[in-house]
Amino acid sequence: MGVAGPALQKPSTKHFLLSRLHSLSGIIPLGFFLLEHFFSNATAILGEAAYNKQINLLQKIPFLPLIEIAFIAIPLLFHAIYGIYLSLISKNKSFVYPYKRNLMFFFQRVTGILTLIFIVYHVWSFRLKSIFFGTEINYQTVSTDLLNPWIFIIYVLGVVSTSYHFCNGMHPTGRNLKEERMEVVISDAGIANCGNSQNCVQVCPKEIPLTTALSELNLDANMHAFKKWFRK
Repeated sequence: MGVAGPALQKPSTKHFLLSRLHSLSGIIPLGFFLLEHFFSNATAILGEAAYNKQINLLQKIPFLPLIEIAFIAIPLLFHAIYGIYLSLISKNKSFVYPYKRNLMFFFQRVTGILTLIFIVYHVWSFRLKSIFFGTEINYQTVSTDLLNPWIFIIYVLGVVSTSYHFCNGMHPTGRNLKEERMEVVISDAGIANCGNSQNCVQVCPKEIPLTTALSELNLDANMHAFKKWFRK
């Protein structure tokens, strides 16, 4: 039947590594930048002076433009472009199988697009305008913008979308459900029935190196069964 030679495994491994890098870039550095952004903007609660002090502190960081390009712009572009690619090749089954995690996966893709649009608008309004037109960014500028009800709505939706996308992306579903899933894996309908024909490698829409993953899963299944036997 299907033979998974080097021609199949090589692009699969590449895609798998890019997917891991895509996930990592959403946490480091973009996740840290998001948390810093929340902290800096939260200083507005303390008043105009505190907010302006925090903004001035950030703007005095040495080599700020280079840092923004290397650790924010480039990772963001990679995360956005590859995320759109993943959205296009993923098969959306959330409405066919409306389970909670399927729906959360669907909204992860939707909020990814909304977050990208929001970030483009936000960067233009409060970073690029400052660079190209000398617009001063301070408490007064931000508060004046947010007095516009449409801009306020954009920011509420943007912050909610960004927060969901970040938090859901870090949701430890696999770890939380590990025991339950391993019980299915070692059951009669589990990995023991895998025919090893490697057809799954050829049809996988995400080009995941499934033969490698199945080998690792088989080891995990044996370890789980061994530990379960000792717990009896």
